[in-house]
Amino acid sequence: MKKHIIGLSLLALVLAPAARAQDNAAAGGCIVAEQAQQLIDTLKQRNDQLRDMSEKMRAMEAEVAAARSAAGQIEASRKAIVIAADKNRELRELGDAIIADYEKMGLGKKVAAGEPLTGLYRVRLENKLQEFSDQVAALGFYPERDAVPATGPAPSTP
Repeated sequence: MKKHIIGLSLLALVLAPAARAQDNAAAGGCIVAEQAQQLIDTLKQRNDQLRDMSEKMRAMEAEVAAARSAAGQIEASRKAIVIAADKNRELRELGDAIIADYEKMGLGKKVAAGEPLTGLYRVRLENKLQEFSDQVAALGFYPERDAVPATGPAPSTP
């Protein structure tokens, strides 16, 4: 809407001298070569002004597009930070659970873990360790997977 108003006002500025010349000719006056040259010079000047305004408008539109893109990137970064903070909190809780589980391990369990004949308790410990490892992997933050990019389709998970 604004472009049309600017275009119409510039068009009016360009056509105003020509309209005056036509009014003079219709009133019985003739356009002399000097007046014609003045009209041509005025039209050239207005055409140059119009070209400059168009270039400035294109430059401003490019700046607006760049600002919108930057705003989208900032918003995507903020979302990624929130997701990372949540994942970090969950990882911290899991780490506390691992430490608590380790602290519960007494001398008897440590000896049973090293028992070479059956190794049953060692298998339970390795299963528990694998479970913790799987939870850590699931809670890890991968920006390409967890954060939604500002533009384009979501990339594949690692």
